[in-house]
Amino acid sequence: MKDMDRIIIFEDVKYKNFLPIAYTMPVFMLKHGFLSNLERITRLFSNRKIYLLVRDYLARVTSKETGFSVDIAESEDDAEYKTFINGRLINPEILVTLLKQMEDKSEVAIFNDSDLVYLKVRSERVKSNVKKINDLFLKGEIDRIIGTWDIDIIENKKLECVNYPWELIYKNSERIMKDYYTLLQHGLIKGMVDSGVYLIKKENIYIGEGSRVMSGSVIVAEDGPVIVDNGAKVMPNSVIYGPCYIGKKSLIKAGATIYEGTTIGEVSKVGGEVEESIIHSFSNKQHYGFLGHSYIGRWCNLGAGTSNSDLKNNYGNIKIQIGNEKIDTGKIFMGMLMGDHSKTAINTSINTGSVIGVMCNIFVRDFPDKYVPSFSWVGKTVERYDFDKAIQTARRVMTRRNKELTDDEVLVLRYIYEESSKE
Repeated sequence: MKDMDRIIIFEDVKYKNFLPIAYTMPVFMLKHGFLSNLERITRLFSNRKIYLLVRDYLARVTSKETGFSVDIAESEDDAEYKTFINGRLINPEILVTLLKQMEDKSEVAIFNDSDLVYLKVRSERVKSNVKKINDLFLKGEIDRIIGTWDIDIIENKKLECVNYPWELIYKNSERIMKDYYTLLQHGLIKGMVDSGVYLIKKENIYIGEGSRVMSGSVIVAEDGPVIVDNGAKVMPNSVIYGPCYIGKKSLIKAGATIYEGTTIGEVSKVGGEVEESIIHSFSNKQHYGFLGHSYIGRWCNLGAGTSNSDLKNNYGNIKIQIGNEKIDTGKIFMGMLMGDHSKTAINTSINTGSVIGVMCNIFVRDFPDKYVPSFSWVGKTVERYDFDKAIQTARRVMTRRNKELTDDEVLVLRYIYEESSKE
């Protein structure tokens, strides 16, 4: 008897649209709501064996961090089918409902316009073409081989794949609400709430185990839920507006104002004013200054007084450089994208629609360029950040959080260093 089909969560050619924040991780590991797409998909398919299809240079670190194999050749020949799910899919719960209505279809591909969202085929179709299929996914050419197969092709507009990073930001409020209402017990207070704390619309507030909200703080959940996850602390006189997620063991500094649409990942320290932004994890914005409509990666530090603009004076649409092309976001509010391990000095000002790569150090008194390649040392002049010194700093930073920069992670950073030298 054949075993159950395997789930393979894949990256495709549009990973390039998410650089630099996805330089160090697959797109499906980016935070959105209070989970990544990978966490969301694997929860929904928890009874299946999961495999991942990613860029070659990310394979080892991804496998070690997630615990999932990245070699689909290993996905067990006794499985009758292989099922591929696009890691950019942000509403996989709709896919689950749809699949229940399609149980009669043994082999099927589901598209939303040009995006392949879901593919289920017999294992023998894949077995002899593993490397080729991997390459076709990452080159955006998988439809070439699908077109040679006699399978059902379906178009479905309800299955939504994000195409650019700012879509994660703009859809974050909605995703926080969905995650809250499907994953958590509403209005549950497990942690400590000091006297003098105001909880407005308590049924939309979740205070996790081991967390604490200190006196003088106000949590306003009238327009959406506020989650203070396990072990997090909200210091006195902070104000948090929902929808908002504060991650495990994170710290909201005294007097902070956190507005709606904000996700702060685990083990981060945040102060000042934050609006509609995502801070992935292990990053600091401890002091005064504004962060708005931005996505900040891991192991970043924004110095005191660092602020970004997210609105042009003429209220025009903001363009962002993706690769060699400037893309009109269609939005009048857009801040910055910052890759892992980047840092700003005190009083740094960041322009609207800025892109800051991985491992950048910015200490210029004027606005830095709106596109800063990875491993840039930005002072009065822009120079290359010495690789060994950058790695030395990363080790120091991570050691303070009881984490180690592994050899595999160094290899990933070396790859990014070499790639960014071409910019």
